[in-house]
Amino acid sequence: MDVWTLIDVDGLRIGSVQRFSYRDYRVSGRFVPDVAFSRHQKMFAALEHAADAQLFVHVDDLERSVAALRIRAVPPDGKDVLQLISDLQIMRDWCQFRINSMTGPAEGHPFSLKPAERDTIRALIAFVRAGCPDGPSPTGFPIGRNEDFRRAALEFFSDPPDPANHFRIDVPSDEYVALNAVIYGPSSDWRIELDLFADGEQCDLTATFDLDRQSTVDSGPRLYDMHVM
Repeated sequence: MDVWTLIDVDGLRIGSVQRFSYRDYRVSGRFVPDVAFSRHQKMFAALEHAADAQLFVHVDDLERSVAALRIRAVPPDGKDVLQLISDLQIMRDWCQFRINSMTGPAEGHPFSLKPAERDTIRALIAFVRAGCPDGPSPTGFPIGRNEDFRRAALEFFSDPPDPANHFRIDVPSDEYVALNAVIYGPSSDWRIELDLFADGEQCDLTATFDLDRQSTVDSGPRLYDMHVM
């Protein structure tokens, strides 16, 4: 039996989950509260009551409130690497959650980005932020698409277009990429999505990357698109 640790948005431990099952990337098991759980206990108790009473509208509202807590999970032997989760339920001494939009390798642990892959993602975003300048492009930037990304950023940030106001995309920190990159798979390529910031405010612009670790030519993240969600 392995143990997962739940961490809230302030980095405080709210409890641990002694896993009984791991199926379809859903973890469930015995919940042991920690000190910080008292901050959120009333909300989970209200959610349990609403579900038992079949107050479905209230359940939806409370589930959105739970999601807004941005609770993360540290997997067994995860060395404090936080994983995105969804559908978190805590009912007395029982807990269940799903590894959010991720898949895991054969051993059943969540897939996460390597430090070098996070560095590549940050370098690609910095290149677009700089206006895709002439000269060599960073590894992972699609050949011949400089003008496409210049235009996409201009259209998103300026309406009508204003040359003085484009490319204000913030380059995310390594920690932000580690915590917030959403990874889809498996397929011939993994797909990574990362919400971006503009002028310090989170916006609707999402950067999408492909990740192929098998190829000796195109290994590492490759910028695929930037789109408005």
